[in-house]
Amino acid sequence: MDFNGNMFRIVDARKVRTLIDLNVNSLLGLLSGNPGLQLELSFASPSKINVEHLKKLISDCFKRHEAFWEEMSDFEDFRTKISAAVSVDEIFSVFKAFKM
Repeated sequence: MDFNGNMFRIVDARKVRTLIDLNVNSLLGLLSGNPGLQLELSFASPSKINVEHLKKLISDCFKRHEAFWEEMSDFEDFRTKISAAVSVDEIFSVFKAFKM
């Protein structure tokens, strides 16, 4: 999704390489089975998204990752403002206001 209301769907992802830095975090990630990866993404043609579809996508994310979102101290205010938004620009403004 971009600021112009274009939605981009990923149709394919291909691993290019494993990223290995010589620092503690990178080495721990590699040892724990969670390495950094460089990916090559292929996108479908962009399509326009309307504000209601975007709000549904965000709402679905709230439901799927409920524990993550509920850790946010002002989540209810954030969710209310997203639900009340009347434009894609307003949704982006809400994310910006909440430093996301």
